[in-house]
Amino acid sequence: MKFRLSKCCFVFDLRLGCFLVALTGLFFELIGNSCGNEGEYSEFPTTPMVVVGRTVGMLQFIACIILFVSAIVEISALICIYLVISIGHIVFGTGCLIVAITKWDWDHNSLTDTVLIGIGLVFSVYFWLVAYSYYQKCRRILPTEVFED
Repeated sequence: MKFRLSKCCFVFDLRLGCFLVALTGLFFELIGNSCGNEGEYSEFPTTPMVVVGRTVGMLQFIACIILFVSAIVEISALICIYLVISIGHIVFGTGCLIVAITKWDWDHNSLTDTVLIGIGLVFSVYFWLVAYSYYQKCRRILPTEVFED
């Protein structure tokens, strides 16, 4: 894949961007897994999709921790773990968006869920691109350069 970012949000270098992506991901996955799909405010279908969604969310939470660690130690293999899990997260988010658009009634709660899923999906793709760009950058650095300060 030739498309790579040189900065995160046009301002931060990719390493700092990975820290920000990891912290943002941890925050939103913690919120999503602890508060998501609760009560009358969500019209998300209460099916096995919720169980799969929670599982994917927990895996993404762990992946964000791995990304945080990989930004500290600059090991591309750890970033690769984040990238693979994040692809699963994006695929599941795309499935949720398709369900939201095709199956739900267009009342206020369903529209809110659909918009939130769409925004989350856009951020997930951008976060993946930041991590992928940092992965490519780490792969170009020789192992001796990583540990020399």
